[in-house]
Amino acid sequence: MAGDKRKNWLARNNVGYKILAVCLAFLLWYFVAGQTDPLAKQTYTRPVELRPSTAQLVSTTTLPEVTITISGTKALVQSLQEQDIHTFVNVSGQTAGVYYLPIQTSVPDNIRVLSIYPQTVRVSLDHQESKKLPVKVVLQGTPAPGFMILDPAVTPAVVTVSGPSGLLGGLQEVQAVVNTTGVNANITTKVSLQVSESGDDLELNPKEAEVVVPVVPSGLVKNVPVTADIRGTPGMAQTVKSVAVEPTMVALTGDQNVLAGLVTVYTQPVDISGATGQVVESVDLALPQGVFLVTQGQAPITVTVDLGAAATGTTGQQQ
Repeated sequence: MAGDKRKNWLARNNVGYKILAVCLAFLLWYFVAGQTDPLAKQTYTRPVELRPSTAQLVSTTTLPEVTITISGTKALVQSLQEQDIHTFVNVSGQTAGVYYLPIQTSVPDNIRVLSIYPQTVRVSLDHQESKKLPVKVVLQGTPAPGFMILDPAVTPAVVTVSGPSGLLGGLQEVQAVVNTTGVNANITTKVSLQVSESGDDLELNPKEAEVVVPVVPSGLVKNVPVTADIRGTPGMAQTVKSVAVEPTMVALTGDQNVLAGLVTVYTQPVDISGATGQVVESVDLALPQGVFLVTQGQAPITVTVDLGAAATGTTGQQQ
């Protein structure tokens, strides 16, 4: 009896037709929506990233680009920017070594990834480290006839290099290359610092250095002894026992008339006022005008002054 009532109710209210009408309406909407905003697909070439990106782990090989094909509604695909699509490998928990890792993707909502090639990549990982290295000036070319190049100076003399530990281990220096072809005057220039062929994987701080290259007329080179210029009065009851300089001789060039009269070259003053025991200082040379050091590595000069107790009734004094 209850079943007959249910059937009569369904018949009277046309429930079946209503359900069919709803289904047809949905299909019609889907068809119309598909016509107004149909599905589309697009192919991109994207670089592979390391995730998570950390300061302690880096890739020592260049990661390849991958080809990724996506699909979505035409309007959504057309609004996509390349930077909205990311391809990466997950290196979480990995240490230094070589791995074959699957490519993962990150795309906006309602975008579907159809394919990606290649699906895995070879990744070589190493620990990130830093070390301080000296800067070496490399001169390329010869000066103009009648001129000679003295030892250059560079600032800074030491820089910090960061990168994979495997690359840093073999590095001994950073180079500042300066072209000196045909020069006839001093050079002061800023140059980009260089490392070995693997420099693309290394970060230098700073990236540039200032180089000063002395260029002087070529002529006689004269070896001259060095004399320390000691000034001041040492501490109570102290006297100068001995004075030593290192190096004891320097090679000079420049104005030939000045060089001819030089029998020694003095250091900049070393003040021993109130000192006791021993005084050690590094000072530059007081070079006469027109005279230059042939080898900058000979400066500064190390001056060592040994002080001791003065004889009874006397004190040591230098003017």
